[in-house]
Amino acid sequence: MQTNGTLRNTVSRPRAVVLFDLDCFYAQCEHLREPELESLPLGIQQKQIIVTCNYEARKHGVRKLTLVTEALRRCPQLVIRSGEDLTRYRQCSENVYRALRQVFTDEVARVERQGLDELFVELDLSSECGLLPPTETAEDELDGVGEDPWSQRSDDGAGAPRPAVPHDLSPPAGCTVAGDLAAEDPTCATTLVVAAHWAQRARDRIREVAGMTCSAGIATSKMAAKLAVGLNKPNGQAILAPGHVMALLGPKPMRFIPGLGHAVQKTLEQRFQISRDATVSQLADALTKEQWINALGQRVGSALYLACQGIDDSPVTSSSAPTQLSVEDSFQSCKSLAELEALARPLLEQLARRFREETSGLVARRFRLTLRWRGSNARRSATLPIEFSASAAEQITAGEMWTSWVRPLLTRLLGPNTAGFQLTLINVALVNLEPATSEAKSRSISSFFRQALPPPPTVVEQSPKQTVAATDADDDATEDQVVVLVEIDDPEPGDWGQGTGAVCPECYAWVRPWDVEVHSMSHDEGSSWWIA
Repeated sequence: MQTNGTLRNTVSRPRAVVLFDLDCFYAQCEHLREPELESLPLGIQQKQIIVTCNYEARKHGVRKLTLVTEALRRCPQLVIRSGEDLTRYRQCSENVYRALRQVFTDEVARVERQGLDELFVELDLSSECGLLPPTETAEDELDGVGEDPWSQRSDDGAGAPRPAVPHDLSPPAGCTVAGDLAAEDPTCATTLVVAAHWAQRARDRIREVAGMTCSAGIATSKMAAKLAVGLNKPNGQAILAPGHVMALLGPKPMRFIPGLGHAVQKTLEQRFQISRDATVSQLADALTKEQWINALGQRVGSALYLACQGIDDSPVTSSSAPTQLSVEDSFQSCKSLAELEALARPLLEQLARRFREETSGLVARRFRLTLRWRGSNARRSATLPIEFSASAAEQITAGEMWTSWVRPLLTRLLGPNTAGFQLTLINVALVNLEPATSEAKSRSISSFFRQALPPPPTVVEQSPKQTVAATDADDDATEDQVVVLVEIDDPEPGDWGQGTGAVCPECYAWVRPWDVEVHSMSHDEGSSWWIA
Protein backbone atom coordinates (compact mmCIF):
# COMPACT_ATOMS: atom_id res chain seq x y z
CA MET A 1 0.00 0.00 0.00
CA GLN A 2 1.23 3.47 -0.84
CA THR A 3 0.33 6.46 1.28
CA ASN A 4 -0.01 9.50 -0.87
CA GLY A 5 -0.49 12.04 1.91
CA THR A 6 2.20 14.34 0.55
CA LEU A 7 0.03 15.06 -2.46
CA ARG A 8 -3.18 15.77 -0.65
CA ASN A 9 -4.72 19.20 -0.39
CA THR A 10 -1.92 20.94 -2.25
CA VAL A 11 -2.92 24.19 -3.93
CA SER A 12 -0.58 25.20 -6.77
CA ARG A 13 -1.99 28.71 -6.95
CA PRO A 14 -4.62 30.59 -4.97
CA ARG A 15 -8.05 29.98 -6.44
CA ALA A 16 -11.40 31.17 -5.21
CA VAL A 17 -14.29 28.99 -6.40
CA VAL A 18 -17.80 29.55 -5.10
CA LEU A 19 -20.73 27.18 -5.61
CA PHE A 20 -24.14 28.81 -5.26
CA ASP A 21 -26.85 26.23 -4.56
CA LEU A 22 -30.46 27.40 -4.48
CA ASP A 23 -32.29 26.07 -1.42
CA CYS A 24 -35.18 23.69 -2.26
CA PHE A 25 -35.27 25.27 -5.69
CA TYR A 26 -38.53 23.82 -7.03
CA ALA A 27 -40.31 24.57 -3.76
CA GLN A 28 -39.01 28.14 -3.72
CA CYS A 29 -40.37 28.66 -7.23
CA GLU A 30 -43.80 27.61 -5.95
CA HIS A 31 -43.42 29.89 -2.92
CA LEU A 32 -42.95 32.83 -5.28
CA ARG A 33 -46.21 32.00 -7.04
CA GLU A 34 -48.10 31.25 -3.85
CA PRO A 35 -46.42 32.90 -0.84
CA GLU A 36 -48.81 31.23 1.58
CA LEU A 37 -47.17 27.88 0.78
CA GLU A 38 -43.92 28.92 2.47
CA SER A 39 -45.24 28.06 5.94
CA LEU A 40 -46.90 24.82 4.80
CA PRO A 41 -45.37 21.40 4.06
CA LEU A 42 -44.97 21.38 0.28
CA GLY A 43 -43.99 18.60 -2.12
CA ILE A 44 -43.27 18.80 -5.84
CA GLN A 45 -44.67 15.88 -7.82
CA GLN A 46 -43.43 14.36 -11.07
CA LYS A 47 -45.33 11.26 -12.11
CA GLN A 48 -46.06 9.38 -8.86
CA ILE A 49 -43.01 10.65 -7.00
CA ILE A 50 -42.34 13.59 -4.71
CA VAL A 51 -39.11 14.65 -6.36
CA THR A 52 -38.33 17.35 -3.79
CA CYS A 53 -39.96 19.13 -0.88
CA ASN A 54 -39.47 22.17 1.32
CA TYR A 55 -37.95 22.11 4.78
CA GLU A 56 -41.35 22.30 6.44
CA ALA A 57 -42.28 19.01 4.77
CA ARG A 58 -39.01 17.46 5.87
CA LYS A 59 -39.89 18.24 9.47
CA HIS A 60 -42.84 15.86 8.99
CA GLY A 61 -40.68 13.05 7.64
CA VAL A 62 -41.15 13.62 3.92
CA ARG A 63 -38.06 12.90 1.87
CA LYS A 64 -37.07 13.45 -1.75
CA LEU A 65 -37.85 10.73 -4.31
CA THR A 66 -40.64 9.38 -2.11
CA LEU A 67 -43.81 7.88 -3.59
CA VAL A 68 -46.76 10.25 -3.28
CA THR A 69 -48.74 7.69 -1.32
CA GLU A 70 -45.92 7.25 1.20
CA ALA A 71 -45.39 11.02 1.49
CA LEU A 72 -49.09 11.54 2.25
CA ARG A 73 -49.00 8.74 4.80
CA ARG A 74 -46.15 10.48 6.62
CA CYS A 75 -47.67 13.94 6.25
CA PRO A 76 -51.42 13.95 5.49
CA GLN A 77 -51.44 17.77 5.34
CA LEU A 78 -48.78 17.81 2.62
CA VAL A 79 -49.57 20.30 -0.16
CA ILE A 80 -48.61 18.94 -3.57
CA ARG A 81 -47.87 20.90 -6.71
CA SER A 82 -47.04 19.45 -10.12
CA GLY A 83 -43.48 19.83 -11.31
CA GLU A 84 -44.04 18.33 -14.75
CA ASP A 85 -43.84 21.65 -16.62
CA LEU A 86 -40.34 23.07 -16.17
CA THR A 87 -41.08 26.40 -17.86
CA ARG A 88 -41.50 28.44 -14.69
CA TYR A 89 -38.48 26.77 -13.10
CA ARG A 90 -36.33 27.70 -16.07
CA GLN A 91 -37.54 31.30 -15.78
CA CYS A 92 -36.70 31.43 -12.08
CA SER A 93 -33.28 29.96 -12.84
CA GLU A 94 -32.70 32.62 -15.47
CA ASN A 95 -33.68 35.36 -12.99
CA VAL A 96 -31.11 34.05 -10.53
CA TYR A 97 -28.44 33.94 -13.22
CA ARG A 98 -29.13 37.54 -14.21
CA ALA A 99 -28.98 38.65 -10.58
CA LEU A 100 -25.66 36.89 -10.12
CA ARG A 101 -24.32 38.53 -13.26
CA GLN A 102 -25.09 41.93 -11.77
CA VAL A 103 -22.37 41.16 -9.23
CA PHE A 104 -20.03 39.00 -11.32
CA THR A 105 -19.50 40.37 -14.83
CA ASP A 106 -17.33 38.71 -17.46
CA GLU A 107 -14.51 41.06 -16.53
CA VAL A 108 -14.25 39.87 -12.93
CA ALA A 109 -15.37 36.24 -12.82
CA ARG A 110 -16.30 33.13 -14.75
CA VAL A 111 -19.78 31.78 -14.11
CA GLU A 112 -20.73 28.19 -14.98
CA ARG A 113 -24.32 27.01 -14.76
CA GLN A 114 -24.97 23.51 -13.45
CA GLY A 115 -28.55 22.56 -14.18
CA LEU A 116 -31.28 24.88 -12.93
CA ASP A 117 -30.22 25.39 -9.33
CA GLU A 118 -26.42 25.50 -9.13
CA LEU A 119 -23.82 27.95 -10.36
CA PHE A 120 -20.05 27.82 -10.03
CA VAL A 121 -18.17 31.11 -9.91
CA GLU A 122 -14.39 31.46 -10.09
CA LEU A 123 -13.22 34.92 -9.14
CA ASP A 124 -10.54 36.60 -11.21
CA LEU A 125 -8.16 37.68 -8.48
CA SER A 126 -6.40 40.14 -10.78
CA SER A 127 -9.64 42.09 -11.12
CA GLU A 128 -11.72 43.90 -8.53
CA CYS A 129 -12.90 40.50 -7.27
CA GLY A 130 -9.49 40.25 -5.63
CA LEU A 131 -10.62 43.13 -3.47
CA LEU A 132 -13.43 43.70 -1.04
CA PRO A 133 -16.79 44.43 -2.66
CA PRO A 134 -18.28 47.90 -2.14
CA THR A 135 -20.81 48.08 0.66
CA GLU A 136 -24.48 48.56 -0.06
CA THR A 137 -24.35 51.76 2.00
CA ALA A 138 -21.62 53.19 -0.20
CA GLU A 139 -23.57 52.30 -3.32
CA ASP A 140 -26.74 53.88 -1.95
CA GLU A 141 -24.90 57.10 -1.14
CA LEU A 142 -23.36 57.22 -4.60
CA ASP A 143 -26.52 56.30 -6.47
CA GLY A 144 -27.03 58.88 -9.17
CA VAL A 145 -24.01 60.94 -8.12
CA GLY A 146 -21.60 59.35 -10.58
CA GLU A 147 -18.75 58.95 -8.12
CA ASP A 148 -16.61 55.84 -7.88
CA PRO A 149 -17.59 53.54 -5.00
CA TRP A 150 -13.90 52.54 -4.83
CA SER A 151 -12.93 56.04 -3.70
CA GLN A 152 -10.82 54.79 -0.76
CA ARG A 153 -7.95 53.27 -2.68
CA SER A 154 -4.29 52.56 -2.34
CA ASP A 155 -1.74 51.67 -4.98
CA ASP A 156 -0.54 48.07 -5.29
CA GLY A 157 2.83 49.16 -6.65
CA ALA A 158 2.01 48.13 -10.21
CA GLY A 159 0.14 51.24 -11.14
CA ALA A 160 -3.31 49.72 -10.64
CA PRO A 161 -5.49 51.43 -8.00
CA ARG A 162 -6.72 48.93 -5.44
CA PRO A 163 -8.71 49.28 -2.24
CA ALA A 164 -6.87 48.12 0.85
CA VAL A 165 -7.73 44.69 2.29
CA PRO A 166 -7.20 44.47 6.07
CA HIS A 167 -4.62 41.85 7.00
CA ASP A 168 -6.92 40.62 9.76
CA LEU A 169 -10.02 40.44 7.57
CA SER A 170 -12.71 38.14 8.99
CA PRO A 171 -15.37 36.20 7.10
CA PRO A 172 -18.77 37.88 6.88
CA ALA A 173 -21.24 37.33 9.70
CA GLY A 174 -22.90 33.92 9.57
CA CYS A 175 -20.21 32.36 7.37
CA THR A 176 -18.83 29.18 8.93
CA VAL A 177 -15.26 27.99 8.40
CA ALA A 178 -14.31 24.32 8.13
CA GLY A 179 -10.67 23.86 9.03
CA ASP A 180 -8.03 26.29 10.22
CA LEU A 181 -7.51 29.22 7.86
CA ALA A 182 -4.71 30.49 10.08
CA ALA A 183 -2.70 27.39 9.21
CA GLU A 184 -3.03 28.01 5.47
CA ASP A 185 -0.85 30.15 3.25
CA PRO A 186 -1.79 33.76 4.11
CA THR A 187 -2.50 34.65 0.48
CA CYS A 188 -4.77 31.63 0.08
CA ALA A 189 -6.59 32.35 3.33
CA THR A 190 -7.15 36.01 2.44
CA THR A 191 -8.35 35.00 -1.02
CA LEU A 192 -11.01 32.70 0.44
CA VAL A 193 -12.20 35.30 2.96
CA VAL A 194 -12.47 37.98 0.26
CA ALA A 195 -14.39 35.50 -1.89
CA ALA A 196 -16.75 34.89 1.03
CA HIS A 197 -17.57 38.60 1.14
CA TRP A 198 -18.31 38.56 -2.57
CA ALA A 199 -20.46 35.45 -2.09
CA GLN A 200 -22.46 37.22 0.61
CA ARG A 201 -22.93 40.18 -1.70
CA ALA A 202 -24.15 37.91 -4.51
CA ARG A 203 -26.53 36.02 -2.22
CA ASP A 204 -28.03 39.30 -1.07
CA ARG A 205 -28.50 40.39 -4.68
CA ILE A 206 -30.15 37.10 -5.63
CA ARG A 207 -32.58 37.52 -2.73
CA GLU A 208 -33.36 41.12 -3.74
CA VAL A 209 -33.71 40.57 -7.49
CA ALA A 210 -34.95 36.99 -7.83
CA GLY A 211 -36.61 36.59 -4.42
CA MET A 212 -34.81 33.34 -3.67
CA THR A 213 -32.36 32.18 -1.01
CA CYS A 214 -29.29 30.12 -1.71
CA SER A 215 -26.35 28.59 0.07
CA ALA A 216 -22.72 29.05 -0.94
CA GLY A 217 -19.57 26.98 -0.59
CA ILE A 218 -16.23 28.78 -0.89
CA ALA A 219 -13.06 26.77 -1.57
CA THR A 220 -10.09 26.44 -3.88
CA SER A 221 -11.66 23.97 -6.33
CA LYS A 222 -15.02 22.89 -7.69
CA MET A 223 -14.97 19.59 -5.81
CA ALA A 224 -14.10 21.29 -2.53
CA ALA A 225 -16.79 23.93 -3.09
CA LYS A 226 -19.28 21.09 -3.60
CA LEU A 227 -18.27 19.74 -0.19
CA ALA A 228 -18.44 23.19 1.41
CA VAL A 229 -21.89 24.17 0.16
CA GLY A 230 -23.60 21.53 2.31
CA LEU A 231 -21.96 22.68 5.55
CA ASN A 232 -24.28 25.62 6.25
CA LYS A 233 -27.63 24.98 4.60
CA PRO A 234 -30.12 26.46 4.11
CA ASN A 235 -29.48 30.13 3.37
CA GLY A 236 -25.91 30.15 4.64
CA GLN A 237 -22.36 29.89 3.43
CA ALA A 238 -19.16 28.16 4.44
CA ILE A 239 -15.45 28.34 3.67
CA LEU A 240 -13.56 25.06 3.35
CA ALA A 241 -9.84 25.40 4.06
CA PRO A 242 -7.62 23.36 1.68
CA GLY A 243 -6.05 21.50 4.57
CA HIS A 244 -9.46 20.27 5.72
CA VAL A 245 -10.69 18.87 2.40
CA MET A 246 -9.62 15.29 3.06
CA ALA A 247 -11.13 15.39 6.55
CA LEU A 248 -14.51 15.75 4.85
CA LEU A 249 -13.82 13.85 1.65
CA GLY A 250 -11.86 10.91 3.06
CA PRO A 251 -14.69 9.21 5.00
CA LYS A 252 -17.11 9.46 2.07
CA PRO A 253 -17.88 6.33 0.04
CA MET A 254 -15.79 6.23 -3.11
CA ARG A 255 -18.90 6.84 -5.23
CA PHE A 256 -18.93 10.41 -3.94
CA ILE A 257 -16.08 11.22 -6.33
CA PRO A 258 -17.48 12.28 -9.72
CA GLY A 259 -16.24 9.65 -12.15
CA LEU A 260 -16.21 6.79 -9.64
CA GLY A 261 -19.44 5.27 -10.83
CA HIS A 262 -20.58 1.71 -11.38
CA ALA A 263 -18.30 0.97 -14.33
CA VAL A 264 -15.14 2.18 -12.60
CA GLN A 265 -16.08 0.47 -9.33
CA LYS A 266 -16.50 -2.79 -11.21
CA THR A 267 -13.09 -2.38 -12.83
CA LEU A 268 -11.40 -1.66 -9.50
CA GLU A 269 -13.12 -4.62 -7.87
CA GLN A 270 -12.07 -7.02 -10.61
CA ARG A 271 -8.49 -5.81 -11.02
CA PHE A 272 -7.54 -4.86 -7.46
CA GLN A 273 -10.18 -6.57 -5.26
CA ILE A 274 -11.27 -3.19 -3.89
CA SER A 275 -14.65 -3.31 -2.20
CA ARG A 276 -17.33 -1.02 -3.55
CA ASP A 277 -17.90 0.07 0.05
CA ALA A 278 -14.37 1.45 0.33
CA THR A 279 -13.98 5.05 1.41
CA VAL A 280 -12.16 7.71 -0.57
CA SER A 281 -9.21 7.61 1.84
CA GLN A 282 -8.96 3.83 1.62
CA LEU A 283 -8.98 4.04 -2.15
CA ALA A 284 -6.37 6.81 -2.14
CA ASP A 285 -4.03 4.68 -0.05
CA ALA A 286 -4.67 1.49 -2.00
CA LEU A 287 -3.67 2.48 -5.54
CA THR A 288 -0.69 4.22 -7.09
CA LYS A 289 -1.03 6.64 -9.97
CA GLU A 290 0.41 4.02 -12.31
CA GLN A 291 -2.26 1.51 -11.27
CA TRP A 292 -5.00 4.07 -11.92
CA ILE A 293 -3.61 4.84 -15.37
CA ASN A 294 -3.13 1.18 -16.29
CA ALA A 295 -6.72 0.42 -15.31
CA LEU A 296 -8.50 3.45 -16.78
CA GLY A 297 -6.15 5.22 -19.15
CA GLN A 298 -4.06 8.36 -18.83
CA ARG A 299 -6.81 10.98 -18.76
CA VAL A 300 -9.40 9.29 -16.56
CA GLY A 301 -6.89 7.44 -14.37
CA SER A 302 -4.83 10.55 -13.62
CA ALA A 303 -7.90 12.64 -12.86
CA LEU A 304 -9.41 10.09 -10.47
CA TYR A 305 -6.06 9.53 -8.76
CA LEU A 306 -5.82 13.24 -8.00
CA ALA A 307 -9.50 13.52 -7.05
CA CYS A 308 -9.03 10.83 -4.41
CA GLN A 309 -6.24 12.97 -2.96
CA GLY A 310 -8.65 15.91 -2.73
CA ILE A 311 -7.07 17.66 -5.73
CA ASP A 312 -9.27 19.07 -8.46
CA ASP A 313 -7.90 21.47 -11.07
CA SER A 314 -10.97 21.41 -13.32
CA PRO A 315 -11.73 24.94 -14.47
CA VAL A 316 -14.91 26.91 -14.10
CA THR A 317 -16.04 27.46 -17.67
CA SER A 318 -18.21 30.46 -18.40
CA SER A 319 -21.64 29.43 -19.60
CA SER A 320 -22.64 31.06 -22.84
CA ALA A 321 -25.26 30.09 -25.35
CA PRO A 322 -26.80 26.63 -24.79
CA THR A 323 -25.34 23.80 -26.81
CA GLN A 324 -28.42 21.60 -26.58
CA LEU A 325 -32.09 21.54 -25.63
CA SER A 326 -33.95 18.40 -24.58
CA VAL A 327 -37.42 17.34 -23.48
CA GLU A 328 -38.42 13.95 -22.09
CA ASP A 329 -41.26 11.98 -20.61
CA SER A 330 -41.46 8.66 -18.78
CA PHE A 331 -44.39 6.26 -18.56
CA GLN A 332 -45.35 2.79 -17.40
CA SER A 333 -45.23 1.09 -20.78
CA CYS A 334 -45.39 1.89 -24.49
CA LYS A 335 -45.80 -1.11 -26.79
CA SER A 336 -46.59 0.25 -30.25
CA LEU A 337 -45.51 2.89 -32.73
CA ALA A 338 -48.95 4.50 -32.52
CA GLU A 339 -48.61 4.89 -28.74
CA LEU A 340 -45.08 6.17 -29.11
CA GLU A 341 -46.12 8.75 -31.70
CA ALA A 342 -48.91 9.98 -29.43
CA LEU A 343 -46.39 10.40 -26.62
CA ALA A 344 -43.68 11.94 -28.81
CA ARG A 345 -45.68 14.60 -30.64
CA PRO A 346 -46.29 16.84 -27.58
CA LEU A 347 -42.59 16.57 -26.72
CA LEU A 348 -41.59 17.54 -30.26
CA GLU A 349 -43.93 20.53 -30.16
CA GLN A 350 -42.45 21.61 -26.84
CA LEU A 351 -38.92 21.15 -28.17
CA ALA A 352 -39.60 23.37 -31.19
CA ARG A 353 -41.26 26.00 -28.98
CA ARG A 354 -38.34 26.05 -26.55
CA PHE A 355 -35.91 26.38 -29.44
CA ARG A 356 -37.80 29.43 -30.69
CA GLU A 357 -38.09 31.02 -27.25
CA GLU A 358 -34.78 30.14 -25.60
CA THR A 359 -32.26 30.41 -28.41
CA SER A 360 -31.46 33.42 -30.53
CA GLY A 361 -29.42 33.23 -33.71
CA LEU A 362 -28.57 29.55 -33.23
CA VAL A 363 -28.86 26.54 -35.52
CA ALA A 364 -29.17 22.93 -34.34
CA ARG A 365 -26.85 20.60 -36.21
CA ARG A 366 -28.14 17.27 -34.87
CA PHE A 367 -31.33 15.73 -33.50
CA ARG A 368 -31.03 13.08 -30.79
CA LEU A 369 -33.54 10.44 -29.79
CA THR A 370 -33.14 8.52 -26.53
CA LEU A 371 -35.24 5.55 -25.41
CA ARG A 372 -35.42 3.40 -22.29
CA TRP A 373 -36.69 -0.16 -22.27
CA ARG A 374 -38.93 -1.70 -19.63
CA GLY A 375 -37.10 -3.88 -17.13
CA SER A 376 -33.76 -2.28 -17.94
CA ASN A 377 -31.68 0.53 -16.55
CA ALA A 378 -30.29 1.25 -20.01
CA ARG A 379 -30.88 4.26 -22.19
CA ARG A 380 -30.01 4.02 -25.86
CA SER A 381 -29.50 7.08 -28.05
CA ALA A 382 -28.96 7.81 -31.73
CA THR A 383 -28.55 11.08 -33.59
CA LEU A 384 -29.35 12.46 -37.02
CA PRO A 385 -27.58 15.32 -38.86
CA ILE A 386 -29.92 18.28 -39.39
CA GLU A 387 -29.76 22.02 -39.88
CA PHE A 388 -32.61 23.52 -37.90
CA SER A 389 -32.97 27.30 -37.63
CA ALA A 390 -35.45 29.59 -35.89
CA SER A 391 -37.32 30.16 -39.14
CA ALA A 392 -37.69 26.42 -39.61
CA ALA A 393 -38.92 26.09 -36.03
CA GLU A 394 -41.69 28.58 -36.81
CA GLN A 395 -43.04 26.45 -39.65
CA ILE A 396 -42.32 22.84 -38.75
CA THR A 397 -45.03 20.60 -37.32
CA ALA A 398 -44.74 17.77 -34.84
CA GLY A 399 -45.88 15.38 -37.58
CA GLU A 400 -43.03 16.44 -39.85
CA MET A 401 -40.52 16.06 -37.02
CA TRP A 402 -41.88 12.60 -36.26
CA THR A 403 -41.69 11.46 -39.88
CA SER A 404 -38.35 12.97 -40.85
CA TRP A 405 -36.45 12.73 -37.59
CA VAL A 406 -37.89 10.20 -35.17
CA ARG A 407 -38.84 7.39 -37.55
CA PRO A 408 -35.34 6.97 -39.07
CA LEU A 409 -33.80 6.83 -35.61
CA LEU A 410 -36.43 4.39 -34.35
CA THR A 411 -35.40 2.01 -37.11
CA ARG A 412 -31.82 2.25 -35.94
CA LEU A 413 -32.65 1.84 -32.25
CA LEU A 414 -35.37 -0.80 -32.50
CA GLY A 415 -34.10 -2.70 -35.54
CA PRO A 416 -36.11 -3.58 -38.65
CA ASN A 417 -38.84 -5.23 -36.58
CA THR A 418 -40.45 -2.27 -34.82
CA ALA A 419 -42.95 -4.45 -32.98
CA GLY A 420 -42.80 -6.24 -29.66
CA PHE A 421 -40.94 -3.54 -27.72
CA GLN A 422 -41.84 -2.06 -24.33
CA LEU A 423 -40.51 1.42 -23.67
CA THR A 424 -40.72 3.48 -20.49
CA LEU A 425 -39.04 6.74 -21.53
CA ILE A 426 -38.50 8.94 -24.55
CA ASN A 427 -36.18 11.94 -24.77
CA VAL A 428 -35.91 14.23 -27.79
CA ALA A 429 -33.13 16.78 -28.11
CA LEU A 430 -31.66 19.37 -30.42
CA VAL A 431 -27.89 19.20 -29.94
CA ASN A 432 -24.77 20.83 -31.33
CA LEU A 433 -26.36 24.27 -31.25
CA GLU A 434 -24.14 26.77 -33.04
CA PRO A 435 -24.38 30.38 -34.23
CA ALA A 436 -26.42 30.58 -37.41
CA THR A 437 -24.73 31.41 -40.71
CA SER A 438 -26.30 33.66 -43.30
CA GLU A 439 -26.73 30.63 -45.55
CA ALA A 440 -28.61 28.72 -42.87
CA LYS A 441 -30.84 31.70 -42.10
CA SER A 442 -31.84 32.10 -45.75
CA ARG A 443 -33.00 28.55 -46.30
CA SER A 444 -36.69 27.92 -46.66
CA ILE A 445 -38.56 25.22 -44.82
CA SER A 446 -38.86 23.23 -48.04
CA SER A 447 -35.13 23.34 -48.74
CA PHE A 448 -34.53 22.49 -45.09
CA PHE A 449 -36.38 19.21 -45.48
CA ARG A 450 -35.00 18.56 -48.96
CA GLN A 451 -31.32 19.14 -48.17
CA ALA A 452 -30.91 18.33 -44.49
CA LEU A 453 -33.15 15.39 -43.84
CA PRO A 454 -33.06 11.93 -45.42
CA PRO A 455 -36.38 10.27 -46.28
CA PRO A 456 -37.64 7.87 -43.63
CA PRO A 457 -36.38 4.36 -44.45
CA THR A 458 -38.86 1.56 -44.69
CA VAL A 459 -38.35 -1.32 -42.33
CA VAL A 460 -38.01 -3.95 -45.03
CA GLU A 461 -35.18 -2.08 -46.78
CA GLN A 462 -32.80 -2.20 -43.82
CA SER A 463 -31.29 -5.48 -42.71
CA PRO A 464 -30.34 -6.26 -39.11
CA LYS A 465 -26.68 -6.16 -40.11
CA GLN A 466 -27.07 -2.66 -41.56
CA THR A 467 -28.92 -1.50 -38.48
CA VAL A 468 -26.17 -2.70 -36.14
CA ALA A 469 -23.48 -1.13 -38.29
CA ALA A 470 -25.27 2.22 -38.36
CA THR A 471 -25.78 2.22 -34.63
CA ASP A 472 -22.20 1.24 -33.86
CA ALA A 473 -20.89 3.92 -36.17
CA ASP A 474 -22.83 6.64 -34.37
CA ASP A 475 -20.39 8.37 -32.04
CA ASP A 476 -23.27 9.89 -30.08
CA ALA A 477 -25.06 6.62 -29.31
CA THR A 478 -24.91 5.95 -25.59
CA GLU A 479 -25.93 3.36 -23.05
CA ASP A 480 -26.54 5.04 -19.72
CA GLN A 481 -28.08 4.09 -16.44
CA VAL A 482 -31.63 5.41 -16.27
CA VAL A 483 -32.13 8.81 -14.72
CA VAL A 484 -35.05 10.95 -13.66
CA LEU A 485 -34.35 14.58 -14.53
CA VAL A 486 -35.41 16.19 -11.28
CA GLU A 487 -33.85 18.67 -8.89
CA ILE A 488 -32.50 17.26 -5.64
CA ASP A 489 -30.65 19.74 -3.46
CA ASP A 490 -28.64 18.76 -0.39
CA PRO A 491 -28.42 15.00 0.20
CA GLU A 492 -29.93 13.42 3.25
CA PRO A 493 -27.48 12.35 5.97
CA GLY A 494 -25.76 9.15 4.90
CA ASP A 495 -26.94 9.60 1.32
CA TRP A 496 -23.76 10.92 -0.26
CA GLY A 497 -23.50 9.66 -3.81
CA GLN A 498 -26.57 7.44 -3.55
CA GLY A 499 -29.88 7.69 -5.32
CA THR A 500 -30.81 8.04 -8.94
CA GLY A 501 -27.99 8.78 -11.36
CA ALA A 502 -26.30 7.88 -14.60
CA VAL A 503 -22.93 6.46 -15.59
CA CYS A 504 -21.48 8.55 -18.42
CA PRO A 505 -20.26 6.28 -21.23
CA GLU A 506 -17.62 8.82 -22.23
CA CYS A 507 -15.77 9.35 -18.94
CA TYR A 508 -17.43 6.83 -16.57
CA ALA A 509 -18.66 9.67 -14.36
CA TRP A 510 -21.55 9.02 -11.97
CA VAL A 511 -23.71 12.03 -12.74
CA ARG A 512 -26.46 13.27 -10.44
CA PRO A 513 -29.88 13.58 -12.12
CA TRP A 514 -29.97 17.35 -12.34
CA ASP A 515 -26.51 17.47 -13.94
CA VAL A 516 -27.10 14.97 -16.75
CA GLU A 517 -28.03 17.51 -19.42
CA VAL A 518 -25.17 19.86 -18.60
CA HIS A 519 -22.71 16.95 -18.33
CA SER A 520 -23.63 15.68 -21.77
CA MET A 521 -23.19 19.21 -23.11
CA SER A 522 -19.60 19.16 -21.88
CA HIS A 523 -18.86 16.17 -24.10
CA ASP A 524 -20.40 17.95 -27.06
CA GLU A 525 -17.79 20.63 -26.42
CA GLY A 526 -14.99 18.07 -26.17
CA SER A 527 -14.39 18.16 -22.44
CA SER A 528 -15.64 16.48 -19.32
CA TRP A 529 -16.95 18.04 -16.13
CA TRP A 530 -14.52 17.51 -13.22
CA ILE A 531 -12.09 15.68 -15.52
CA ALA A 532 -10.13 18.33 -17.31
